[in-house]
Amino acid sequence: MTERIYYHDSYLTKFSAKVVNRQKENGFFGLVFDKTAFYPTSGGQPHDQGTVNGIPIVKVVDLNNGQILHLLEKDIKKINIDCTINWLTRFDHMQQHSGQHILSQSFLKVTGATTVGFHLSGDYSTIDLDIDNVSDHQIKKVEQLSNRIVYENRLVYMKILGQEEVSSLKVRKKSNRKGPIRIIEIEEFDISPCGGTHVKKTAEIGGIFVKSVDRINRGVRIEFLCGQRIIESYRNDLSSLENIAKQLSITPQEAPKRVGILLDELKRLRKEAQKRNLHSARDIARTLCNEAFLFKTVVDFSPLLAELKEEVLYKKSLNNGSGDDRSFDFLEPSQAQVDRWEKIKHFGELLGKTKVIKHLLSEQDCPLKEIAQAIIKQERFAIVLLACQSKNSQLVFAGPSTIDLQSVLDGCVKLIGGKGGGSNTFVQGGGCNPRKLSMGLDLALNLVVDSFLENFK
Repeated sequence: MTERIYYHDSYLTKFSAKVVNRQKENGFFGLVFDKTAFYPTSGGQPHDQGTVNGIPIVKVVDLNNGQILHLLEKDIKKINIDCTINWLTRFDHMQQHSGQHILSQSFLKVTGATTVGFHLSGDYSTIDLDIDNVSDHQIKKVEQLSNRIVYENRLVYMKILGQEEVSSLKVRKKSNRKGPIRIIEIEEFDISPCGGTHVKKTAEIGGIFVKSVDRINRGVRIEFLCGQRIIESYRNDLSSLENIAKQLSITPQEAPKRVGILLDELKRLRKEAQKRNLHSARDIARTLCNEAFLFKTVVDFSPLLAELKEEVLYKKSLNNGSGDDRSFDFLEPSQAQVDRWEKIKHFGELLGKTKVIKHLLSEQDCPLKEIAQAIIKQERFAIVLLACQSKNSQLVFAGPSTIDLQSVLDGCVKLIGGKGGGSNTFVQGGGCNPRKLSMGLDLALNLVVDSFLENFK
């Protein structure tokens, strides 16, 4: 079993230990020490950074058998080793984790919401709450309460207690661990079981700020910042604001109002552009419909016409009369055969009405989607196969539900190196190989014909 020094001293950055076990783990060299101050990834908190005899730590893993495994890129043959913990990372984790305890208790007091999840990474920290929604007013009250606890510089105690002692405390959350339990208590505010690293006094947290609130499955996710991360976030946001202001030749204070004006202007211009695109799409659609060809010119319907001759011969035999030597002796067709004849005739009529609009448009002729929609409005029976040749390949297909347009699109986007999707009657996709667009349209037409004929197999 590894002695966990960080349980008792989160501020220790240098220590010596002995290697008691070695093993290979995912290509890394794993070492188990008799004691360690390196915190392993657990409880939503990532592992510490640092070195062992000058070799950087890759990962620290809790093996759940009482041992902690330290993964290195190089092996260390020595038994006695010297370790150094990266203090900046350690202290950052201490600030975030202690801040989380205060924030969770503040949400509990203000909203009644319980924290059901916690995640700490190098870029952000989050808690998940079992509540449907949190108002801006509640967030403000939570921040005020949390920072009051921080600025009052309350003591943070660490205790290891037995099960009976823990059961007598008003802990914010219960622990499923057996045996002694490590408790973190923030003076007269929060008591929680926790194995993480924490500050000694709340003022060291430096401040707590709620950055965002997002709805998740049956709950709310709160992203927050503590200590140095607040300053870094402020610097980044200020830098972004100053860059925006500089580009607009205004002061940072004027930026929000000016951006609002520009957004309104952008919305107006987009509406005007949409109107122009729609008008242009209608004109292009009308031209393409006039240049279209009938579907029957590309479908070999002769095998199906041969089947219809059976129906013609059968009807002749019924109309000849009993005294005619030329009468035909046919069995009465089954209902399935009659239904098939009706289906063939129905689709045969459609073939004579359905237009195929297959065209490769130039970039200035786009947008494809609006053109395809305009064609469908103008032509009741139409199969639309459009492509646009720009920096990226674009495809839009539309047609009757009897054709498997999704399969047609899947075959074409593979050819142009892309992907797409849509409904039964309208699909669109794109790719990175515009040179094969013409070939893709030819393939699309062949696949449409194949899909149509599948109805008669």
